Amino acid sequence: MMVVVEVTVAVAHIAAGYVAGLILPRLLAAPTALVASFLWMAYPAAMNDPSWLRQLNGHNFNGCCALDQVPDVRGFGAAAVVAAGVTIACVVWISLRGVPRLLGPAVLGLALVAGCVMAAPMGHRSAQPRDLAELDCRTGPSGICLWPEQQGAAQSIEKWGALARRHLEAAGVRPAQKVKVMTARPGQDEVASVMAFSAVPQDIPSCARTGQWPGSQATGPVMAWLAITAGAQPEGLVGSNVEADVRLAQKVRSLPLAGQQRWFHRNAATLSRCDKQPDLAPEHFVSGAAL
Repeated sequence: MMVVVEVTVAVAHIAAGYVAGLILPRLLAAPTALVASFLWMAYPAAMNDPSWLRQLNGHNFNGCCALDQVPDVRGFGAAAVVAAGVTIACVVWISLRGVPRLLGPAVLGLALVAGCVMAAPMGHRSAQPRDLAELDCRTGPSGICLWPEQQGAAQSIEKWGALARRHLEAAGVRPAQKVKVMTARPGQDEVASVMAFSAVPQDIPSCARTGQWPGSQATGPVMAWLAITAGAQPEGLVGSNVEADVRLAQKVRSLPLAGQQRWFHRNAATLSRCDKQPDLAPEHFVSGAAL
């Protein structure tokens, strides 16, 4: 469907350029058509309000979609209707003379209205959630659910996931019972990190939206410690975590297991509340319980 929409959009641009060549002086027609085409394809994506305007040019699907998403057919419809309206309006303008020519702008206006009606509820999003019936959660001890695109790598994903789960549980961490990996062919570090991150809240607490959230300081170190504990290589985490967070997590890993567990539970508690200060210093957990 996306190919059909893109072809429809391309035809609309060609038709509009042809009409521009008929109406405008030769020296102005080509640059005007090129500039207008560029602005129509590029500018709506930069607009915050109305955010749905980007749905009308057919260019908003370039970044779609994650494994758990599918394109929103309303976006296809909006772009196709507008593009078809432009093409029909151009054909009417080329074919008719006199007053009947005004049917062209009328058709274009109706197409724009119809496209806006379809696009407005979408906002800036071009995707919608995928049907969970396609998600296969009948996996082994890893608890990783697989999308159809991941079935070719299912054996490796299951092995790496089960290993990461065992590492975390041995450290006193409980990952989520069901976990989703969001790339079709993930590597071992990614599987380990996803399993690790499932053990803590993924969203900031509601209190953080209206006030101070001390736990934000603990997010990076806790995530890095979880990933390393699950089996991810520290050097592979530097790209996605602050290097200082990875170094701190490695220091915590050098503590006895009981100290690591106290450090984790003490700081993980700050990720879901705003009334508790984190204590990230590994030396505070060498012996006894930090307050």
